[in-house]
Amino acid sequence: MVVMYKRKFFNILSSLAMLAILFSYSAMANSDVIQFATEASYPPFESLNSDKHFVGFDIDLVKALCEQMKAHCVFTDQPFDSLLASIEFGRYDAAISAIDITPSREKRVAFTHPYLLNGAVFVVPKGEYDAYSQLFSKVIAVQNGTAEQQYLLDRYVRHGSIIVPYTSYQMALNDLAKNKIDSVFVDEAVAALWLKKHPKYTMLDPITNKDYFGAGFAIAVGKNNIKLKQRLNDALSAIRKNGTYQKIYQKYFPDHPSDVSSDN
Repeated sequence: MVVMYKRKFFNILSSLAMLAILFSYSAMANSDVIQFATEASYPPFESLNSDKHFVGFDIDLVKALCEQMKAHCVFTDQPFDSLLASIEFGRYDAAISAIDITPSREKRVAFTHPYLLNGAVFVVPKGEYDAYSQLFSKVIAVQNGTAEQQYLLDRYVRHGSIIVPYTSYQMALNDLAKNKIDSVFVDEAVAALWLKKHPKYTMLDPITNKDYFGAGFAIAVGKNNIKLKQRLNDALSAIRKNGTYQKIYQKYFPDHPSDVSSDN
């Protein structure tokens, strides 16, 4: 009799365990999960903190968008120069990593409305340069695969400048501090954050050529993923209207004027 009751009890537990597993799989299948690729070495936009958690302006923005969409968003760290390819081949649903909207990129992926206006700057030692032309024939570092890199290749190589691609901007800026290169060409917000801790350096006036970076940063999705693009655009409009976007912006850029990029 005891054996029979034990067997029945075991069968009940097994059934409950199976139901729990099935429920878990069903919940996962029905959950709204959006996979985001990002390059997590680009503060203040995205980086990993000491606990290896994703942090930054782009990360907080996506979290706010996902909360608005009632979706669960997951981040994966990827090299910047592979982000668009990852979207093209469907490895991820979307990519965010201070990605400039450019005509060449629009041929590969679809972009949401811009979420931040952008300018690129040359970071240089104080007192050594005050004009762009003074960097002709100099060694300029840039992150591989960026719009900044293409700008330099198109406009500075012909003047004798040596363009050195880096895997990350942090490596490039570290080499600038060690006097291994003459300048780093980088997004203005990234430069401003770095300069706070490196007072011996400065930046030249921002360049906002819309063929390269002046159109702003946007989230990249697959060319045919019209539904996700629209959902993200709707969510972006919503968090602008309810004040969430401004709170995130002020958290990371308190010394800059309010962002004025449009949802159109």
